[in-house]
This record gives sequence, C-alpha cells and structure tokens, in this order.
Amino acid sequence: MEPAGGRVRISDPILVRLISTTAVSQNQIHLAELLVAQRTGRGVDFGVRRVAAEDDLAVLRRNLQPVAPPPPPPPFSLERTRLEAIAHLEGPLKNLWPSESADLIESELAFTDEGSVVHLRYRSARRLDSSVEQVIANGLKSPLGVSDLRVSLEYQGRPLTRPASSQRK
Repeated sequence: MEPAGGRVRISDPILVRLISTTAVSQNQIHLAELLVAQRTGRGVDFGVRRVAAEDDLAVLRRNLQPVAPPPPPPPFSLERTRLEAIAHLEGPLKNLWPSESADLIESELAFTDEGSVVHLRYRSARRLDSSVEQVIANGLKSPLGVSDLRVSLEYQGRPLTRPASSQRK
C-alpha cells in the first residue's frame, strides 16, 4: 500500500509531530532532530505542540466560573452614618483632648453648607486657649477625611465639685 500523495522519497525529510502536556525545551528538540538525522541520514522536521494537562484545564475551568457580583451596598441610613461618624471622631478626639486641664462634656459633629463643624462643650478651671481649638481641628481633619473643618469650644464653667463622700480619703 502506497502512502497517500504518492511514493516516499529518501530525500524527503522525516516529519515528526509531538503533542505534549509539558513544555519541551528548544535544546531537547534540537538534540532529537540530530539523533533522528544521524540514524536515518535524512533531514528532520520536528514540531512540538504543547497542550494543557488535566490539572491546567481544571484551573482554567475554575477561573472561568462566573464570579458572583458583590452584594449591593446597604440603603442609605442616617443612623448608620451617624454611628460611623461618631466612631471616627471619638478615638482621635480622645487622643487630642487636653484631659488634664479640661473635662469634655459633649461633642457634636455638624454638617453645613460651608463644611463640617465639631462643637465641643467642656468644663475647666479656666477657658482653653484658642490654640487648643486649632490643634484639635488640625488633628481631626485626617481621621475624619475632611480638609475644611471648624472646631468650636464652648466653655461651660468650672468643673463640678464632687460630694465629700465620693472623694478619696
């Protein structure tokens, strides 16, 4: 039986087609071509095609699975916004507040057309200096994520005196 396309001539190169699931280096291909050529005395056309192994295909299949979209954000809630704002304000304010010279009674965070305002009510033996106001404003800008922040301090008078029974002896 004759091969399709006619007779094979000795001068025709040997065609080798290899399908592999692993990478084959060019050096290995070149050595194989030389070995076949030496043994047969004919030219060699060596072709290697790499295909995916089952492990590779499994990884591809996993990666092609549709990814569930992230859940939609919760609906807007002023209460949630208030709680988040307070949480962002409390820590930095506690670190910045001059507790050795004044008792912080209350803090308010307000939003106006001009920007954000933190209003602080306090009791102290004397009024706090305006530089304290500036230090607090500068210290709160970054944690609150605002560049324009106004701080107002409201002096509520001297600290309340403790009853004699609550004082240490």
